Amino acid sequence: AKQKDHGSVNDNYNLQKDRLLKIVAPKAVRILPKYQNHLPWLWDSNIKRERVVVLIPEERGLSNEEYALAESSGIDVFKQVGWLKLVTSFKNKSSAKRKSVQSPCWSPSNKYPTILIQLLKTSLALIKKVLFHTNNIEALRQVSHFIDSTYRVAYYKDFYLSHNIIIDIGSEDSEDVFLRALAMDEIGGILISWERTIRFEYSHFFHNKPVHVEFLTGDFSAMALREKANSRYQFQSGWISDYTFKNPNSKEVESIRMTLKQSDRCLSIALFDEMWGPILPKSVVEDFYRKFLKIAIGRSGYRLIIKTKKIKIINGMGIDIQALLKEVEGLGRCVVLDPSHHIYTVSRAADITVALPSTAVFESILSQTRTIVFNYGGLYSEIFYQNNGLGRIIFEDLDELISAIDEYARGLRSDLGDCSELLQKIDPFRDGNAGKRVGDYMNCFIEGVSSGLDRDNALNMANKKYNSMAVA
Repeated sequence: AKQKDHGSVNDNYNLQKDRLLKIVAPKAVRILPKYQNHLPWLWDSNIKRERVVVLIPEERGLSNEEYALAESSGIDVFKQVGWLKLVTSFKNKSSAKRKSVQSPCWSPSNKYPTILIQLLKTSLALIKKVLFHTNNIEALRQVSHFIDSTYRVAYYKDFYLSHNIIIDIGSEDSEDVFLRALAMDEIGGILISWERTIRFEYSHFFHNKPVHVEFLTGDFSAMALREKANSRYQFQSGWISDYTFKNPNSKEVESIRMTLKQSDRCLSIALFDEMWGPILPKSVVEDFYRKFLKIAIGRSGYRLIIKTKKIKIINGMGIDIQALLKEVEGLGRCVVLDPSHHIYTVSRAADITVALPSTAVFESILSQTRTIVFNYGGLYSEIFYQNNGLGRIIFEDLDELISAIDEYARGLRSDLGDCSELLQKIDPFRDGNAGKRVGDYMNCFIEGVSSGLDRDNALNMANKKYNSMAVA
């Protein structure tokens, strides 16, 4: 769906480089810097807040506090329309004044029909070939999906042009990324991907997004790319949410400790779970919590800090788990935190953390808290098994893991959970400036485009500056 002849298109269908060029963060459903959020590249960078546009799914919303932050900062927030409105409505309602904390849906502008027709014309030959040369139901379904995708590409192109967006930056892994890439290619802008999830083991799908620039945390993330990725350029930035390392929420850490009435005689254990599914049985998650809750009930010197990935994980567990949780909370030996809390902050409040294979493992290690991985499925990740890591930082048997913690509590096993040798491999920077590096890269690219450079030359300029500055 690529339009080759841009010369015949009116200037209204091109970016206006003499106006403020903007950056969109699609699906950014969390934007408060004090919690896990989708704008970690913004807070410490020199990007003007009025350059930033947030586009969220129609069914999602932001909190009042998030909208207040957006309005006070000059960040525009829009909701994306659903498929039916996308097909039937060509009237732009985005300029309507908001009567509540909910942002307006951005419906297609009056440029949308022309953009859509141009894209459909380009795709018509392929559609005809499929329709007239097959009666396969699956092929017809694919044509329908292709047409639907064309509507969405046109929507994104219209949105980019209407808001003068030159950069689309996100972290999600979905088909939508490919559609936005087509739309951005049409207007001469760029897609940037940042690493929200450090994968415990390799997954090719998550590393094959068609972006111009991909920012990875460090060597471990780069080594996970076992084949040539679709990204045009790759850079190491450090862990992008590491601004919390520079500005740790000490009050929050102290609040957690006070809630648990911690003392020097207590051992505080932070637990990080994962959502159950085809790979992770629910029974494993329930057994994980059951055994730790029983320990906290039976041993007065243990404290549990539960930071669940989703609150429905805790709420969805069996009656016996709920009863144990209620009992241990009643004893003042356990606190269940909101999922939005930073892993780094929670880890700092604990003496040792235990996590199922997830990004939480890496964030906990970067906090320099003792970290143990419960590798229930025997997933192989070399970084954790080398240097006799099995039985020291990674365990495949939960009972053995708990026994090791008991030994540590008695003053033994001083090496338990010590992951200091992994820090450099995960993040070579660890300076709290990862988000700033990514933001400064975007600023440099925008400066290049604003000065008259085309996309490729602006990218080259930004690349050279980044390589000269980002030295780990």
